[in-house]
Amino acid sequence: MPDKTGYQMCFELKQQLITAEIPVILFTCNSDITFKLKGFQSGCADYLTKPMHNQELYHRVEIYLKHIQKRRELEMLSFIDPITGVANRRTYEYMLQKEWNRCIRYSSCVSLLVVDINNFQYVNDVYGNAVGDECLRRVARILAKFGLRSNDLFAHFGGLEFVLMLPGCDIQGSSQIARNMINIIKKLELNDIVGNDIPFAGLSISIGIAMEHPQINNNPTQLFERADDAKFLAKRSGLNRFVVGETPVELDQNTNKATEQIQLSGTRARGRFKKRAGDR
Repeated sequence: MPDKTGYQMCFELKQQLITAEIPVILFTCNSDITFKLKGFQSGCADYLTKPMHNQELYHRVEIYLKHIQKRRELEMLSFIDPITGVANRRTYEYMLQKEWNRCIRYSSCVSLLVVDINNFQYVNDVYGNAVGDECLRRVARILAKFGLRSNDLFAHFGGLEFVLMLPGCDIQGSSQIARNMINIIKKLELNDIVGNDIPFAGLSISIGIAMEHPQINNNPTQLFERADDAKFLAKRSGLNRFVVGETPVELDQNTNKATEQIQLSGTRARGRFKKRAGDR
């Protein structure tokens, strides 16, 4: 490298986000301790001196590659919810901020659905926690399929609450997805999990929807709060309903058409109703 030394190249690689995690091995004829220390200070993972047997070099590189693979596996686990197998809250918050910034840049919108499973505690009480976890995994796998596009994200927010982020999706599109979610959960059969000894009453969900055109002076937390408020109002308005903003919507059993139930203008759900311990 006539223009740069190995130390300079190593240092520059460590300054770039895309190459910072790549282990660099300096291979040189100079065995002086001063140069070795300089190499490690520049960010190299190893400092080897010539001559070196090819097999030794091969095995050293193999060890570093195994370390990289292991680290990536651990990083992946840190973004996945261990119970449901879908993305966790950490992934959701990271991706929402990323999409929020992208929407600001391209003057686009983002919709958020907050999904809550109603009265799920009875499943744990009647069938046991192991069965409850398996039912939760089944629901998560089914609902995750509604995040079809590469930048959509379905995640387990916590407890019995899930979120579906839909960049570039308007209220009409997100409302249709909410209808489809409710319909599929209403028809969901879980007898293969819970068994046939005790009749299973089925599950229901409540969904809150909010949409925003992100601006520099607002933040993603506001979007979640609006969707969460809408979800809370949906829960109080009945089972298998979704709320757009503050308008509860129920799926008519005969026509599957959305019908408005009530309009609460100017009153946030959390301000009008008090949460009860059994709501989640």
